[in-house]
Amino acid sequence: MDMKRKQLLDRVLGRLLTLCLRPTAQILGLILRRDHALELRDRVAVIKMMGGGSLIIAYPALLALRKRYPHVRFIFIGTPAVRPFAEILALFDEFHDIIDDRGLWKLTWSSATALIRCARVDTIIDLEIYSRLTTVFSALTLARNRIGFYLDVAFWREGIASHLFYFNRSTSMPLYYEQIARSLDAPILSMAEARAHFLATNKFSRGERPQGERHRLGLGVFCSEIAYERQLTAEQWATLLRRKFAIERLELNLFGSKSEVNQMQSIEQQLRLHMPGVTINNFCGQLSLHNSTAILTQLDEFWSIDTGLLHIARLIGVPVTSFWGPTSPDRLILRTSDVREVVCYHKIHCSPCVHNAEQPPCRGNNICMQQHTKVVPAEKLNRPWIIS
Repeated sequence: MDMKRKQLLDRVLGRLLTLCLRPTAQILGLILRRDHALELRDRVAVIKMMGGGSLIIAYPALLALRKRYPHVRFIFIGTPAVRPFAEILALFDEFHDIIDDRGLWKLTWSSATALIRCARVDTIIDLEIYSRLTTVFSALTLARNRIGFYLDVAFWREGIASHLFYFNRSTSMPLYYEQIARSLDAPILSMAEARAHFLATNKFSRGERPQGERHRLGLGVFCSEIAYERQLTAEQWATLLRRKFAIERLELNLFGSKSEVNQMQSIEQQLRLHMPGVTINNFCGQLSLHNSTAILTQLDEFWSIDTGLLHIARLIGVPVTSFWGPTSPDRLILRTSDVREVVCYHKIHCSPCVHNAEQPPCRGNNICMQQHTKVVPAEKLNRPWIIS
């Protein structure tokens, strides 16, 4: 199913099911009077259906829970697209409960299977902010505690979830996840502590790079289907790169999944056309996320739009330059001295639009991303947080 069909299914079927479940959950709550003390006692399930980058953003909070409750088994529930991000965090004990969202029948069958395997977990943590169906799934597990978020304009989880935390869309996302960890008496780790644990667990090493003949630069050009408007064209990437680098000394490293191979081949051809003499290593479709991350640790720098690899690069300590538009850096990343980065964002009238509008006001003509090649001079590409 494409994104629009998933959203329609969640909106229609999710609304119907939550209306049916709410009175049942409230009546059972009054009858059973279960102990909803905020602590993790046994098996804990974490739901993340879309956006692997969000799972990386949640890493310090999830790591805090793992350290605070070492005896608890953590279960990941999500789609095949997000599972590699869950695996690389090395925090989960079980990954078999994977939701297949490629069709209605597969979604129904895989959800039912996951539900049976997760029945009566002690606690379920729903990291999906906007989904009604994950709220329904959480309730049907019969978990003692069902933890989630509520929005200022959306209250469908009330009466179904046992604990709700306010999701303030004007605040940074890492802080939302930290609410959960702190409520469960789990001290939050700093970015430096989280980085050290992540590198050690995955047996990665990240030190000062020796100065070579070429500047090893990674590019994150693709993103999830949540908003393809985040992407830049090959010509726009070439324009930005030429402003800072001597092309003959530049080595570009391109990353992507197997489904993006054809797109990446086209981008590689256009980059070579716009930047004659550039060296390009195209790893698209050839590497697992783990192996891609291993290469990231060896780069001098990483340039990216808002995508999962950007959040991994920030976590492992690679200097990054990021370009924003449909999404806002103030919502998704925290300013910290533990990350060397340049953040480029031009807040025009319709930005950010992701999760604020059913469809982008520009209808795909991402004028917010086009601003980067128009108004970012070369000298500003060395400054942190270019926001205008």
